Amino acid sequence: MSAEELNGKTILLIHAGSMRKKFIFDRLRELGVRIICLNREKTELAVPCVEDWIINDLKDEAGSLQKVIEYIAKHPEKKIAGAVTFWDECILLTSKITDQFGWVGIPSSVSDLIKNKYAFRAACTTQGIAAPCHVLLKTEADLERVNAELEYPVVIKPVYGACSAFVVRANTPAELAAQYKKLKKNIHTFWLAPEWNSLEVLVEEYIVGQEVDIDILLQNGAVQYSSIIDNKETFEPFFVETGWSSPSRLGGAQQEELKKMAFATLAALGVKNGCIHFEAKIGPGGAVPIEVNLRMGGGEVYLYSNLVWGVDLVENAVKICLGIPLSLPPPAAPECCLLSHRFLSTESCRLDSFKVDDALSSQEYFVDLYFEKQIGEVFLAPPAGYDRSIGVITVKGANHDEAAANLVRALGYVHYETNPISKQK
Repeated sequence: MSAEELNGKTILLIHAGSMRKKFIFDRLRELGVRIICLNREKTELAVPCVEDWIINDLKDEAGSLQKVIEYIAKHPEKKIAGAVTFWDECILLTSKITDQFGWVGIPSSVSDLIKNKYAFRAACTTQGIAAPCHVLLKTEADLERVNAELEYPVVIKPVYGACSAFVVRANTPAELAAQYKKLKKNIHTFWLAPEWNSLEVLVEEYIVGQEVDIDILLQNGAVQYSSIIDNKETFEPFFVETGWSSPSRLGGAQQEELKKMAFATLAALGVKNGCIHFEAKIGPGGAVPIEVNLRMGGGEVYLYSNLVWGVDLVENAVKICLGIPLSLPPPAAPECCLLSHRFLSTESCRLDSFKVDDALSSQEYFVDLYFEKQIGEVFLAPPAGYDRSIGVITVKGANHDEAAANLVRALGYVHYETNPISKQK
């Protein structure tokens, strides 16, 4: 079935997302998909693309499910044929809705296990899949278990966390104890924390190796598409992402090992359908799963599959949720190389100015640029806060070396000034 044949199909889209996800609505409108949106409120970015709204607090999963049941009973003419979300905190709600109506999706028992980082690691271990050694911290007393069972360095993180918030490396027991106290005191302040199922904390071994993202389209248990994005080295100890590139520069054997591990993990845990963003590392100990996101990856992920491999993740995620068979061509040579760079600061600062030369947009290598902060807004670097970046730029080239050279050229068109908060009076 071609993209044109999606025209007139109706889906339930769960969560309207943020402004950075507006392109999803625009793409669905281009495809002719009719959208019924379940969200806490009507949002300006989505109104032009949404046919109707179901309004409820999405944290209230039982209430949201009941609202959907009532809406479908009242509006049988809408003929909603499936549900999808592009928002991580709504994975569990989406699964409960697809369970209720027998739609294509990920069973709630499976998504509940995978969303819980502690349960996910335990399940991997049970299934014979390599996973970081880990300890769940229920109280401060459990720190002694970490000292007895794990070797340092270790990583502490929220069980239901996102955006690398409160993820930090600890090199000694004293560092871990201090970070645990800070996390427990401040975790509730993170903007997404109210949407997490719990504020529990996990400690795991630090895995050495190259970090990657593996984007996967899975239908009826069969992998229809996969690609690997290399992550640039993060700023530690807080694991701040600095950039990405694709196609992967890893050797063919390493890429095959990563994909084999990811596919085996999904199969073992019961994931048969979905657009999956799989985070992993590969190093001296082999390929290890870090996290499985049961939805399309955020940020620049859509561009990476679309421009490098010619695969539209939004279109195919909707086809999967509607039960439409995918017909993707066999993997071919990459159409280009993409490289993204994050504008970051190692300390909290205020964005005082930014200017982009008009000539940048006309450069054939230029792909995308956005600033997450407006002039006068503050960027809170860890540990003061967990803003992801000041902005991101993406360029392309025929290969990685050309893309890297083009990035240097592109950065010459972007001018911005920040003022460290520590120097402000």
